[in-house]
Amino acid sequence: MATIRTKFRSSSAEGREGALSYQVIHNRVVRQISTGYKLFASEWDYHSEAVNLHLISSMDERNNYLLSISSRIRWDKDRLNKIIHTLSQSGTFVADDIVMRFQNSQE
Repeated sequence: MATIRTKFRSSSAEGREGALSYQVIHNRVVRQISTGYKLFASEWDYHSEAVNLHLISSMDERNNYLLSISSRIRWDKDRLNKIIHTLSQSGTFVADDIVMRFQNSQE
């Protein structure tokens, strides 16, 4: 069974946004999918692997951005899970197959 995790890599430069990626693990093979989503370290909850939405005011433009990122993460993970389900029904597959299908189906 394949596993999908959302990972945050903080920036090495202080005060800069870090990057989100998806980690695909299947048969102990790990692959990364870059998302292009950027967050500050304080906006990410490492334990739950989710965007921290309660730290900012609801009227802030940044909050709209964070809500959008949170929604995109859910949508991407749903797509990844559907890809995994389809591949598992068709037989043997590897982690690279998941990554390839995800990247080829992006619009």
